[in-house]
Amino acid sequence: MSIFGKILRNNILKYFSFKILRPQLIVAKDLQFADYIFYHQKFPFTNYISENFNDKINEDFLRVSKSGELEYLLHIKENVFIEPYYNYAIKNGNEVILKSLPYGETMGVPFPHHIYYKNRKVKKLERAICLSYNWENYWHFNNDIIGQLKVLENANISKEIPILVPDKIRRYGYVNHFFRTNYAKRWNWVFQMPNEYYSLEESFFCKGFPNLRETFLFSRSIMCDGVDLSRKGENRIYITRNSNRGRNIENEDELKSMLLRYGFRLLDADCLSVTEQMEEFAAASVILGIHGAGLTNMMYRYGAKCEIIELFSPNYFPPMYFWLAQELSFNYHAICGTQGSVDLFQIDVNEVEDIIKNLSGLSAITKK
Repeated sequence: MSIFGKILRNNILKYFSFKILRPQLIVAKDLQFADYIFYHQKFPFTNYISENFNDKINEDFLRVSKSGELEYLLHIKENVFIEPYYNYAIKNGNEVILKSLPYGETMGVPFPHHIYYKNRKVKKLERAICLSYNWENYWHFNNDIIGQLKVLENANISKEIPILVPDKIRRYGYVNHFFRTNYAKRWNWVFQMPNEYYSLEESFFCKGFPNLRETFLFSRSIMCDGVDLSRKGENRIYITRNSNRGRNIENEDELKSMLLRYGFRLLDADCLSVTEQMEEFAAASVILGIHGAGLTNMMYRYGAKCEIIELFSPNYFPPMYFWLAQELSFNYHAICGTQGSVDLFQIDVNEVEDIIKNLSGLSAITKK
């Protein structure tokens, strides 16, 4: 940011005072001012045993499945303010309430020290539900945002209570699609601008269990508002990935050439509207792609057979799409890549082809 931009956004005297004195935010330890409407922990994925993949994938999937998952609804009955950058709740001026974000205790988001020097526009609400994590990723939107809305539904929280969300989320197509649905229109949304700090006398924060079928089917029902997905096809899709997103395949041209021989369509989900994505994936009996948010769209295939083939870079194996495939009763296959050039990895095209050959009814297309 330019010096002029900092001058506009920061209180200069407070900024230099912060740089000199270095005041530190602390974690709020005493939560006597709050209560949990409910707080649950369980281990929902220990039954999904992975033994058929690369050893590194098997080990990572098993390790993560043993970590407990939380679901909670936290009700705070004292004044807090919500800062606009990470959307943490702050009390007593310098105490951060970690559970005001669903993964605040584990995800390593920096503390919002900007509260000491940013110019503020303070707004007040008597009460609000805070729903900030994570609208900016398609997977997390369906898993976390919709999951939190399901928590609110299950707890019968009034839809008249304002839901405070970051204004910046409206730049995403799938978010705008959501706000046009009949379901979203039932809630009372308040959009927090980047320079606005909200003072709340009463507030609610929540987290849902991740990766559960009921959450994704709930999201599917919301997002499919007015879209007919009853026609099921037998298409084969390869989800391509823009090079600026990272996790790219160095020998992708070779992979694409092989996939085209088997009738795969090359699909960039970023270039499709939400409705087009629904229709494409509802008609796909085979979905292949690099680990990434595009695989979330498998939920639109629910109710029909599907084969999921996920390609991993050599040192990063999050299991969410394995779990989701199991939850939706899809067959799942995982392939571990090898290190390529900087920021790239290679895939054994023969290994991918062997999996495809073993899928029922799939064979190479012979050109006439």
